[in-house]
Amino acid sequence: MNKTQEQWGLVFSHAKHGHIMWDGRATNPYDPTLAYSTAWEFIKFAKEQGFFKEGNKILDIGCGNGRFCIPFSEMKVDYTGIDPMREQIKFCDFAFADYPHLKFVLADIQNDVFNPKGSVPAEQYRFPFPDNYLDDTIAYSVFTHLQTLPVAQNYMKEIKRTLKPGGHFFVTWYRCPPDPVADSNVGRTVYHEWEIMTMMNGFEILISYGGHTGEFYDQWGMFCRKLQK
Repeated sequence: MNKTQEQWGLVFSHAKHGHIMWDGRATNPYDPTLAYSTAWEFIKFAKEQGFFKEGNKILDIGCGNGRFCIPFSEMKVDYTGIDPMREQIKFCDFAFADYPHLKFVLADIQNDVFNPKGSVPAEQYRFPFPDNYLDDTIAYSVFTHLQTLPVAQNYMKEIKRTLKPGGHFFVTWYRCPPDPVADSNVGRTVYHEWEIMTMMNGFEILISYGGHTGEFYDQWGMFCRKLQK
C-alpha cells in the first residue's frame, strides 16, 4: 500500500539519525515531512539519467534512515540498503516493514564513530554481492565520512566489482580545491580532485553538480555509468 506524504512524515518523525534531505538545501533539514518530497526529487532526476529501471537490483551504501526507499516502495525493484549503524538498520526495518522488496543489512565495519564494536576493518570490507550483480549503486554522503584514502579506494574497488558494465552509480564528494585538504571532523573527509578522478577511472560522468564552494554541505555530486569492458 502506498503511503501519502503525511504518512511518511509521521514515520520519519521517529528517525533519530541520518539525513532527511538529499542535497542540503532545506531551511530545516530535520523536518520529517521533507523526506517524501526530496526523496522523490532525487529518484525522478536519477531516472532521467537512466537509473532505477523496473526490475533493477539496487545497492544503497550508507543507507542511513532509508529515505530514498520512499519512492522505491512504489517501484518494482530489488533494493538493499547497508549501513554500519545498528540504530539506522533497526529504523529502516521498522519504517519499511510492509515492503519485502526493500532489504536492509548491517555492515559490521569497525568505525570509531558509527560502529566502534564492528569486526571488519573498513579497508577490507567486501559488499555482500557477487561480481557484476548490481544495476544501480547509490553512495550519497558516504565518501564524505570515510576518513582515509585507503578506505575510499576499497569502497570504489567494491563498487566497480559488484556493478554491472553499463550500470549506474551516484556518488558525492568533498574535494580540494575548494575545500581544505584535512579536516578533523568525521563528517567532512576531503580528497584531492586528482584522487577522486583516479578512483572514478572506469566510469563515464553523465552529469555533476555542486562542490564549487567551501560551504560545509556543498558536496560534489556525480551521476555516472560504468563503462563497458
